[in-house]
Amino acid sequence: MVSLEDVKSTNSKLAIPNLVAVFAGATAGIGSFTLLHFVEHAIRPKIYFLGRSQEQADLLTKQLKEKNAEVEYIFVKADLSSIKNVDQACEKIKQQEESINILLMSQGALKLATTEEGLPYVTAVAIMGRLRMAQNLLPLLRKGQSLRRVVSVMAGGKEGKLYLDDIPARMVNPAHGREHAATTMTLGLEGLARQAPEVSFVHSFPGPVMTNLIRKESGLMLRPLKYIFQWRYRNSWISPEETGERHTFLCVSAQFPPKDGDDALGVPLEGQLEVAKGSDGVQGSGVYIVDERSEVCSKSFNGLAKYRDEGAVDNVWQSLDGEFKRILG
Repeated sequence: MVSLEDVKSTNSKLAIPNLVAVFAGATAGIGSFTLLHFVEHAIRPKIYFLGRSQEQADLLTKQLKEKNAEVEYIFVKADLSSIKNVDQACEKIKQQEESINILLMSQGALKLATTEEGLPYVTAVAIMGRLRMAQNLLPLLRKGQSLRRVVSVMAGGKEGKLYLDDIPARMVNPAHGREHAATTMTLGLEGLARQAPEVSFVHSFPGPVMTNLIRKESGLMLRPLKYIFQWRYRNSWISPEETGERHTFLCVSAQFPPKDGDDALGVPLEGQLEVAKGSDGVQGSGVYIVDERSEVCSKSFNGLAKYRDEGAVDNVWQSLDGEFKRILG
């Protein structure tokens, strides 16, 4: 476990000026918690934050300016359950920027529905939309100076059975949905890392954080889960402050370097911190899976190795690209 004191100490030493960061799904929940703490430490960054609600964005912008007025805040309104909308949002950023340093993605909601593009809603937002966004912005991330990092906040360390014949999870039993989604995300990030070894990737599990993951539009069947979660984790909730600091740490710490490129390590390590093992079990290999205490989840290494040896990284991306082509034409 990485202590919260070490996390805060690392964040306080962020001395890289003029970072360009993209926060997707940042108008509420973990994305907003992280953004609020990130701007406390960052020096004159430029922030793009994406979400559906202009009202929530205006409220968040006010809070952000109170934290750090020397930041350029740009809200991109987008419903990220649509792959077409993801592409449009990315295009707006690409028109304005030549490089990006940080991409943090936390968009998601539990909803039993199918999108207009024919994808299960949860898959569209939390897996396919995120991997499409990272794919789109990868050329800009590769050009970042001093820091080049992608963080996906979902279910790192919860990998398990992967349904290669159903990557979108149209028919996957909900009981196995999380491990399928987690494995898809980690292998998907590994595929991107093969294309861009100078960029580092982190797949995190945030633990029990009070967010709006289950909303009114989630449906009557899922709404009771909100109260079950609240009761189950009543004594173990992770505070917005802690999750915000820890995910800022994942964005900036040299504990998670890219496979190649000593010029993009982030905040130097101090104390007992050391370079983390990647998802392949090799120290500093570029893709990392971490839990709610910022600890590497080594229990997933063997299962991921099996899928990797079977060519699953390529198979995952073949499926993803096939869906993207179907949707986008």
